Amino acid sequence: MEIRFTKLAECVADVERAARDTDRGPGVPVQFAPLKRELQDASRKLSPTYKEILGEPLIRHVDSLGAVGLRDLLRDDPAREGDGGLILDLSQAVIQRGSGFQPREVGALQEVISDLYDGFLSAEDRAGVKPPDHSTAAPAVKFGEPDSGPYTWPADATAALEIQCSVVSVPPANARGGLLTWSTLGHETAGHDILSADIGLAAEVTRSVRKALTAARVGDALTRYWTSRIDETAADVLGVLNMGPAAAIGLIGFLRGFNASMGDGPVLSREGPVDDAHPADLIRGFLVSHSVRLLDFTAAGKWADAIDEDLATDEAPLELAGHRVTAATARRSAKVVAEAVARTQFRSLEEFSFADIQNWRDSDEVMTNDLADRLAGGAIQDPPGGTYAAHAVAGGVVAAVTGLASVGDLFPRMIAMVHAMHKKNPVFGPLRVRHRSDVHRHFFHSRFRRFRRGRAIGANA
Repeated sequence: MEIRFTKLAECVADVERAARDTDRGPGVPVQFAPLKRELQDASRKLSPTYKEILGEPLIRHVDSLGAVGLRDLLRDDPAREGDGGLILDLSQAVIQRGSGFQPREVGALQEVISDLYDGFLSAEDRAGVKPPDHSTAAPAVKFGEPDSGPYTWPADATAALEIQCSVVSVPPANARGGLLTWSTLGHETAGHDILSADIGLAAEVTRSVRKALTAARVGDALTRYWTSRIDETAADVLGVLNMGPAAAIGLIGFLRGFNASMGDGPVLSREGPVDDAHPADLIRGFLVSHSVRLLDFTAAGKWADAIDEDLATDEAPLELAGHRVTAATARRSAKVVAEAVARTQFRSLEEFSFADIQNWRDSDEVMTNDLADRLAGGAIQDPPGGTYAAHAVAGGVVAAVTGLASVGDLFPRMIAMVHAMHKKNPVFGPLRVRHRSDVHRHFFHSRFRRFRRGRAIGANA
């Protein structure tokens, strides 16, 4: 099996085009009366779960502000980076969903976000692990604010409004293109909310990373660099655990495309300013590459080798928070960090690791490759049972970067496939459930199920 990224450059160019797009999407009213009216109309069309945890508490909060309070709130936050921006982003999520704005694209985005979130917090995936201390539903989604790229308001920000979910925003251009951007959604979904879902977990992850780096003797400066960026670092690792190697090569391609859109060329940055909460691009590449090596599927090593070969084109010494670090040292530290995040057994998780809860296995790889072939051939209807949105996005990435079909053809097919999955998700139907995987049967004995299935198959042969 040979893995070659023959069309990665085309995918990077696709990300660059989307990142240069200035479409801001639909706005929301900033006056009290029309905002409340649109929220009320849209909230009625939400699923029971999201009406209860998002629509109704948001309307109550807007009501409590009143016309004067809303006006003052927005006046005091002209850059929309504080409370005013939070209110408008939450409102946009409700109104886009309830008004039927680009239903296929919004539905597909919601399904991907829900699936990735579900992977670490649902009852099925946490078998043997207690429920999260702070259980919330998957983030609500919206298309907007292209200048900020993909971003999230985490659940601890929305909790102040008694809203029990976060909100993820993606640039409107990514409803039309920028396929690799969709593979980075695990980062936005799997960061702060998942680390903060269990009391003490984030602190445990930090201690584990610090201990491992200290033992590896990478130096105090590099140890501080990683541990002070633990949310963003862990998010990269969790994204790979959730979406497999596609999340790794997708992140690398996305970063190159974004940098190209900023005029820096399609390369990974080797500078990590002290005030940047994200690690430098190149060291993130090393991190996700080694995260792939930790996955439980047969071809993990071959995938990681192919990613490392690609990273070699950008490899050079790094400048991290004012300290010069060789590429070899950076790579070695990234290996230590990936293993500490993924494989440490945390007390907050009943001595389970993140890799125990969620991983990429041969069955996931088989499904992804099958969907890659289907997407390349245009067969997007009725994806096989047992496949999820993460498989569909991973399949789209694999098909695109390996040249099974053009990225322009693959993107709308991927959206259509994921939207078809979304229409079957019980979280967004009449049931009051918070995670799709919470709706599953528990069998008394697996052999009984196989025996009965065998008898039924034999009887119908």
